[in-house]
Amino acid sequence: SFWCDYVNDCPDGSDENDCQSHRRKCRSDEYECDNGQCIGRRYQCFLAADQRNGCADGSNLKNCSQWQCSEDQIKCADSYCVDGQLKCNGKIECPMLSDWADEDNCPFSCSSDNRCPCIDTTIDCTDVGLEEIPNNIELEILRMILKGNQLGKNLKLKMFVGFERMHTIDLSENQITYLPPGLFKNLWKLRILHLKNNMIENLDPHTFAGLPNLGTVDLSHQKIGVLSKNAFLGLRSLSTLDLSNNVITDIDDGVFSGLIKLASL
Repeated sequence: SFWCDYVNDCPDGSDENDCQSHRRKCRSDEYECDNGQCIGRRYQCFLAADQRNGCADGSNLKNCSQWQCSEDQIKCADSYCVDGQLKCNGKIECPMLSDWADEDNCPFSCSSDNRCPCIDTTIDCTDVGLEEIPNNIELEILRMILKGNQLGKNLKLKMFVGFERMHTIDLSENQITYLPPGLFKNLWKLRILHLKNNMIENLDPHTFAGLPNLGTVDLSHQKIGVLSKNAFLGLRSLSTLDLSNNVITDIDDGVFSGLIKLASL
């Protein structure tokens, strides 16, 4: 019953009037709230999914900075524990002066394609059947995981225009057979490029033009047979290049010229 349960359910609070006869002393296995309410001791420093189980005055959530949470609970910084069922519900349950632990690292929509959830600064479109990059990706997104799609069917020179802010792009397993030179032009902030498990056969000169800060390229598990001169031209920051599991038979002279920071090949 909601009558005399310390919670005002009626607009005028009349359900909590004349309740003295319903008050009692708390048992040893109960926690006594500041208002005299008795609750299960398990709700001390614990915000349950059904918040009627806690103190109506919230006093069970005080002095909890050192409280240890169970594995299915979320610890708010220097404060109480939150029921794991409340994580990512779109409502901040931790104290405003604590942190947003219960809403941290939760997926959200950041583009025109609802198949691609976003977490923090990453959009993840893994294995959703994409043939084109989603439109209207939010400006805060810095990493695109496009793995396991069919983007190889529609690679266009301008498909990455507007993505100059990207730090990481994963195009693994996209049925890519050819990289048009200049495809990645102007992605000057890009640090990591994954192209693993495609079907690329050749790397033409200037394939990676416009990537001055690229540090890692994964070209493993392709069908690359020829490395043309100037294929890696301009990659002055490249430190890691993975060409394993290919069928390379011809390497032009000077193909690695200019890769002054290359440390792993």
